[in-house]
Amino acid sequence: MTGTAAERDRRSSGSPVPEGMPRSRAPPLPGAQEWRGHATASSGSWSDTDMAVRLRPHDGCVTDTVVTVRYVQAPEPYAGPGPVLFLAGGITGCPDWQTEAAAMLRDQPGLTVLDPRRANFDLADPAVTVEQITWEHTHLHRADGVLFWFAPGGSVQPITLYELGVHVTRGVPLAVGADPDYPRRLDVEVQLALARPGLPVHSTLAATVAAARLLFGARRS
Repeated sequence: MTGTAAERDRRSSGSPVPEGMPRSRAPPLPGAQEWRGHATASSGSWSDTDMAVRLRPHDGCVTDTVVTVRYVQAPEPYAGPGPVLFLAGGITGCPDWQTEAAAMLRDQPGLTVLDPRRANFDLADPAVTVEQITWEHTHLHRADGVLFWFAPGGSVQPITLYELGVHVTRGVPLAVGADPDYPRRLDVEVQLALARPGLPVHSTLAATVAAARLLFGARRS
């Protein structure tokens, strides 16, 4: 991410915790806040059967544990164990593909999914921009694997291109996809063929997620 207004704006779209992801209890870990039990909005009472979602009151960020998968949303820090998968790709001008991808990964045992799409982003606050840039940089380098998805539409997603260029040369395991309607798909294909021969560029999000699962030795589903 850069400091340009256009690129800062891509962080302004909120993202909820992926729907339909069953919850279970797990030991607490740094950066993946977990609660035992389930609280109802009306009574605030707790049972001992389900895991509840914790809402951060200052920015609405949601961090949750789902089955054996941990879901961590910016700007919540994560310093726990791996394997860790970072969801890298466009936000502003792009559909909320991160939530869809996280839902596809809900049955990946032991995985932590890092989602840079914040629930709330204050474009008028430079400190928030710096926090977001730092979070993405730190957690991209923390990740054991990175899923890159270039969503369809008119957005070129220059920051995602920059991040791909950085991390393809690091040797970190990657799963890369670009929708056929992404305007710079050919650039991605040619650059990857030069930088990391043999790394395919998938054409659907589902295929890209399936490739990401294989980075950690999982079967395709």
